[in-house]
Amino acid sequence: MVLCGYLRLIGRSLRVAFSFPDGAVCGGDDPCISELFEKQRQDGPVIYALWISDHVALLSIGFASSFLRRLAQRFAFVTDDSFGGLVMQSAVTELGARILPVSVQDAAARLRSLRTVVQEKCSAFVAVDGHGPYFTVPPGLVSLAKSIGAAVVPCAVLTVPAVRMTNFRVSVALPLPRSRVLSTLGEAIRFHAPSNLRTVDHVRIISEALQGVRQHGREVLHNRWPA
Repeated sequence: MVLCGYLRLIGRSLRVAFSFPDGAVCGGDDPCISELFEKQRQDGPVIYALWISDHVALLSIGFASSFLRRLAQRFAFVTDDSFGGLVMQSAVTELGARILPVSVQDAAARLRSLRTVVQEKCSAFVAVDGHGPYFTVPPGLVSLAKSIGAAVVPCAVLTVPAVRMTNFRVSVALPLPRSRVLSTLGEAIRFHAPSNLRTVDHVRIISEALQGVRQHGREVLHNRWPA
């Protein structure tokens, strides 16, 4: 796939950092990155939720170093069987990470895939608006998180400079050689029972958190990038 070749070509030139909810900003191959991810997963599986527009930037991180490739291999990546999803699958395969395929064409296959997530209780990155409507959190995300006892961690992946790929249904950010790529993670959102909150309330909370991590990421990119 062309995308894999491009990411392989530029990967080693990318400057990567992670911003965590405790305020830590870690760059490069800092061991604290692994430690902070593990800390988030201590209480059970985590669904890392992001917009589809950030998905290529997210995958580019694994091409930046062998350390970051190994980090990516600790997680699963949910992709669908649309053209864009198949492109993403090729990059995930190249990284050696696990793919959790979800069908947008076959409802029965979609249920089987989601059942796998439920049974294995694995931590996964999910582009929550992957097949539209875009920049909208689906209620199914809340149902899935509750069914496997998972927390939802809002995630944004910003890259500067970048070009926008507009041949998909939504504009997708593509890093350039020597781009800064920042993955910003928010506070874990947990679903406790019993709760007076309705699903629509949880959807609103996740949507606001996704907006919040993106705003925080912009501030880190411009003012707190690690030396």
